Amino acid sequence: MARVIRLHWYVCCEEDRQVVQYQAPGIFYWRPQIKKTVLRDGEWVDASESAFPGYLFIGSPRGWRHIEDVLPEVQLIRSNGAPHELDERELALVRLFDSVEFNVTAPAMAVGERVRVSGRRHTAFSGLEGTVVQRVPVKGGEQVCVEFRLDQMTFSECVPLDHLEAVRR
Repeated sequence: MARVIRLHWYVCCEEDRQVVQYQAPGIFYWRPQIKKTVLRDGEWVDASESAFPGYLFIGSPRGWRHIEDVLPEVQLIRSNGAPHELDERELALVRLFDSVEFNVTAPAMAVGERVRVSGRRHTAFSGLEGTVVQRVPVKGGEQVCVEFRLDQMTFSECVPLDHLEAVRR
């Protein structure tokens, strides 16, 4: 049966130096990221950022003495004179930050709202107006199911959210 090794996690302030440059056996680094995408020039691109800028989480199965022995230049954040080890509640909170993912530039399109496919997209639907039927999350963004009416014909099509603009009456 495999033995489970528990890491003891601590925090250090990186300031002007990159602590990660000090690679050492038995020491692990964790920089929690908030994952987000932004719309730039019609493309969804990764714009993830550090959840705790300027701080780095350092872990070791052997505790803070091992970290300070191997990396004496790293200053762990202390409380009551000793490096502060993150407890389970604090680790859960950091893991929560590390799992946040969102799309920061998508306009809100409500079901029933009138929309137009942007003419700058140069697609078969450019310039068509329709009504939002449903929002559909997809990897890297969101699509919207839009119902279009042409003469006596009605059809629905999923359109990337960044291809749409609200119709102002």
